[in-house]
Amino acid sequence: MLIGPRSTLNTHTLVRKSTLGADCSVSPNTTIDSSCIFDEVRIGANCDLRECIIGRDVHIADGVKIGRGALIGNGVRIGKGAQIPDYARVGRERWRAEDDDEEEEDEEESEEEKSEPWCIVGVFANISSTREDPGQRFCRSSLASRRGGTSRRLG
Repeated sequence: MLIGPRSTLNTHTLVRKSTLGADCSVSPNTTIDSSCIFDEVRIGANCDLRECIIGRDVHIADGVKIGRGALIGNGVRIGKGAQIPDYARVGRERWRAEDDDEEEEDEEESEEEKSEPWCIVGVFANISSTREDPGQRFCRSSLASRRGGTSRRLG
């Protein structure tokens, strides 16, 4: 177990075989097992994180359960009571195999888009896969909802 500088753990918090980065905060009655948590992560009360990777500047509200093998990208906000299934990927970057030669399109981002959380998983959300491709995940984007959109497809 490794806990970074200026990180705080509250009462009745269990951290086992995990790494927490700098400036992290874990609220009471939370279990973190065999996970890697990057810097500046806020984890609410009564959460359960098992064998997952949490990116930088992620905020996880109370009562969230994150399944085994889940990958939560940088800047994601997860709402109260959300359940992220095993091996889900939530965040900005599309995963590509190392041998994927497809050229990636570069997109310019405004300063507003860079400073705001990209993906927000809402209250009592249950991320699930689509029928067409079990690897695809959906979540609500704060930027899309302000611009009249409803969701962005991740994957």
